[in-house]
Amino acid sequence: MKIINLSNKSIFVFFLCLFVHSFSLAQDSKKAEKLLNEFMKAMTLTDYDESAKEVAKLCHKSLLNDNGELTKDIYSFSFKKAYNNSKYYQNPVKIVRVRAKESTYTGYGENKEEGKIIDYFIGRKNTKTGMPAPVQVFFPSNGDNPSLVYLGNL
Repeated sequence: MKIINLSNKSIFVFFLCLFVHSFSLAQDSKKAEKLLNEFMKAMTLTDYDESAKEVAKLCHKSLLNDNGELTKDIYSFSFKKAYNNSKYYQNPVKIVRVRAKESTYTGYGENKEEGKIIDYFIGRKNTKTGMPAPVQVFFPSNGDNPSLVYLGNL
């Protein structure tokens, strides 16, 4: 058995890196929770089209058309599913699980942007009626505000 000899400096650097990483994750989670609460607030609007307009303001540009509205596919499928199911999820949100994706970008072509995607699982109002749903949040590497990149699991 080989014994590794670590200096105090190495241990300090390790824990410092761990602290900085944890602090960064905590800041991301606060931003994500704020974004997800705005999303759920928009989903409670009774007017479907008005809700879609508010949700579009929270989405990444890759989900939007040239007019800044949800693309036809997002509007007809992902948004529709999320809108119809949002009533089953906690509002304000309760994040019950976080899972980082391996992707380092979102979008493509002109809309491609580097950053990280994280799944935030929103808890249901009644845990006996189903599982929490992941909503994907994109954090741009340039430090801009996060945005929604997939909401069809709600």
